[in-house]
Amino acid sequence: MRGLSKLLSAAVFCSLLAALTIGGVTSAVRAAATMPSAVPVEVSMFEAPKGDGYIFANDKGLPFFTNDRDANGKIGCDDVCLTHIWQPVWAQGSSRPLPDWTLVARDEYRQWAYKGKVIYSYIGDASTPDDVRALAKKDGHFHEVLP
Repeated sequence: MRGLSKLLSAAVFCSLLAALTIGGVTSAVRAAATMPSAVPVEVSMFEAPKGDGYIFANDKGLPFFTNDRDANGKIGCDDVCLTHIWQPVWAQGSSRPLPDWTLVARDEYRQWAYKGKVIYSYIGDASTPDDVRALAKKDGHFHEVLP
């Protein structure tokens, strides 16, 4: 067991050394700084497209968003918005808050919030993360959730 621990430590050291040598100190430090310590089970993390950190996304890789119209506990998305374009990221019944992640009651369900802002997943017909980002930008009120 002790040999395995030393082997893993050496592998981690070599990986960090390679990252610092190849990618530069700045990118390695930025990636480490933006990686959260814990995320809800309903949230996946993917490396950002340009390798400069991570994004929060659904299991299909489509990023999560916040809505500027949500304020003071009021949801800014109307029924059409919530049923055809943006879906709240619902928490499982046994979910508990995590650092930076809270649960907000909505009717009989609970929705995840990151740093106090509830998050949404796109449910329209766009199929790539870039398509979804373009639609959110066009709307002007939705912003990608980043660590």
